[in-house]
Amino acid sequence: MEESNLKSIKDNLEPVEVLSVINPEEFKREKRKAIDRVIDNANPRYQAKLLGVQFKIDKTLAKYRNPIVRMNKMVELFWDGVSTFENTLNGKFLNNNVGTSAEIIPFSQKINKL
Repeated sequence: MEESNLKSIKDNLEPVEVLSVINPEEFKREKRKAIDRVIDNANPRYQAKLLGVQFKIDKTLAKYRNPIVRMNKMVELFWDGVSTFENTLNGKFLNNNVGTSAEIIPFSQKINKL
C-alpha cells in the first residue's frame, strides 16, 4: 500500500480500523482477544451461554466473505436478538412447538434383561 494512501487511511479511521486495513490477520487476533476478555470477565454463571452465542455468531458469519454482506448479517443477528429479548420481557415466547403432541415410545423390555 502506498504511503500517501496509508496516511489518508490513518487520518480518517480509528486505530482499530487502521489495523483492520493494514494488517487484517492481526486485527482478527486482537478482535478474538477482546471477545475472550469480555467472556472471561463475565459472571461465571453466564460464560457458557456467552461462549455459545459467540460460537453461533462466528459460524453464521463464516459463510460471508464480502464485508458489506457480513455487516448486514451482523445487523440482522443483532435485531433478531433484540426482538427475542423484547418478546421475552413481554411474555411472548416464540416456541411454535408448545402444545405439539408426540407419541411416546416405551423402551423395549429386552433392555431390562441385559
